[in-house]
Amino acid sequence: YELENYFMQTHRNNYNVSGLKIHVKMINDNGTAELGEDNGGILRDALSAYWEEFYITRTKGSNLKVLCLSSNVDGDRWQAISTIMLIGYYCEGYFPIKLSPAFLEYALTGFQPPKELLIPEFLQYLPSHDRDIVEKAMKRFNSVDFEEILEFCSDQGVTRNPTEGNFLSIVSDMALLHIIQKPSYVAEAWRHKMEILKPYLKAPIGK
Repeated sequence: YELENYFMQTHRNNYNVSGLKIHVKMINDNGTAELGEDNGGILRDALSAYWEEFYITRTKGSNLKVLCLSSNVDGDRWQAISTIMLIGYYCEGYFPIKLSPAFLEYALTGFQPPKELLIPEFLQYLPSHDRDIVEKAMKRFNSVDFEEILEFCSDQGVTRNPTEGNFLSIVSDMALLHIIQKPSYVAEAWRHKMEILKPYLKAPIGK
């Protein structure tokens, strides 16, 4: 997390990225610096390594990653992470596309999407076994062993008894909770930097 530590000390409150240049030096396992002085390849390698580690330690999810909060990651560190995102995109066009597009849009705009629209992302967040159960139950509730549905709902902390009539509503509530509500603190911490990023985005987030 050297990048996070660096930006916590330096560019945390820098809101002007125009003309910004970041020079990165990668250190090999033997303690020597990697050859290369450009602001392209080495920076891109550093960003790639950073976000892959970020997905493992700061997120949950299968095909789609959702932020998870931790007591050892405070607001200052989340702000540093947003700086890494901003500078990575501005300097290299590098963006963490595995993160939930709906959450990133929420962080950018502050507008919460209708919970029903979050279901496709929630399905990609779930492990494949749970995803199969939910997809089948949404199409035909009685085609799935009810005990499997109950176990899934219990694992998700659902207190309502699932039925054919309320299952879609239950899944929508789960999607809203995991994708938007739980990490909403991070969205607030990221919003200022995300607003700066908006003019530089060439396509909708996640595309």
